[in-house]
Amino acid sequence: MYQYMNAKGIKPKVKHVEFGKRMTFMALLTVVCIITFLRFTWTTGKREVPEVIDGKTHTATVVELNPWVEYEFRIVASNKIGGGEPSLPSEKVRTEEAVPEVPPSEVSGGGGSRSELVITWDPVPEELQNGEGFGYVVAFRPLGVTNWIQTVVTSPETPRYVFRNESILPFSLYEVKVGVYNNKEPTVAPSQVSANSLSSSEIEVSWNAVPWKLSNGRLLGYEVRYWTNGEEESSSKVKVAGNVTSARLRSLKSNLAYFTAVRAYNSAGAGPFSATVNATTKKTRSYDCRSPCDIIMESVKDSEPSKVVQDGKDLCAQRARVMGIPKIE
Repeated sequence: MYQYMNAKGIKPKVKHVEFGKRMTFMALLTVVCIITFLRFTWTTGKREVPEVIDGKTHTATVVELNPWVEYEFRIVASNKIGGGEPSLPSEKVRTEEAVPEVPPSEVSGGGGSRSELVITWDPVPEELQNGEGFGYVVAFRPLGVTNWIQTVVTSPETPRYVFRNESILPFSLYEVKVGVYNNKEPTVAPSQVSANSLSSSEIEVSWNAVPWKLSNGRLLGYEVRYWTNGEEESSSKVKVAGNVTSARLRSLKSNLAYFTAVRAYNSAGAGPFSATVNATTKKTRSYDCRSPCDIIMESVKDSEPSKVVQDGKDLCAQRARVMGIPKIE
């Protein structure tokens, strides 16, 4: 029997191969990659355990294979005299997808016409794309500016991107970088998540963005999940798009603790949630619902009647005019 592992250590398929029972020999595994980039050379596979496969051992693990690549396997038996003929190839098996790890090389630019920023790179070979939906994330900014401008190039074979804008001055200096993505979801949670109570009904949640490389390049945004104590199963959520790193939770109950966690998402799905943080909404202020006149008249009822009542009526009349209330007689 043999089994293979992908880059994540997953063993999704097992095959059985019978060895001879009456002799001790070493069996070697060889692998071939038959994905569309046409590498048909048989090579000796790397084994995890055991290093020496005797006649009583029927399993071996092949490791350090490329993600999202089809392989075939053959078994070669050998003894002290020499090796035999390889077995027939196994059926084709494909390793699972993984986040792309190899960025484009030779990132450069220049050579465009007036008001154009031309960014070029060498495309990533297909065997290193690690999954379907592969593309490029191109980011650029004028030298000295904080925020990046980002765009997506969805064709894996494309070697350049041209940004056109009439405001670009000749010989302007730009910083550029080109990342990669595929259909694999983010694998890292946002960091430094915090929650701050703004009022009796609002809490602001903020976090640090997932690093560009670890986000798998093409982040669509973040999802903020929140709930009260004991209500995690019925939690609510809000989403923010793009590179926004804060969100406001609204219409909350006053003087109540809310728990929240954040995760990044892209077209393939959502990544892991951050550590949970909490904040308590503020208490609702109590207001005296009596009219200004009632309050004034009550506050002076124990004072000199004639003067205070007249003063109270005058003040009530003044406030009534401001509030649009008919004149108090």
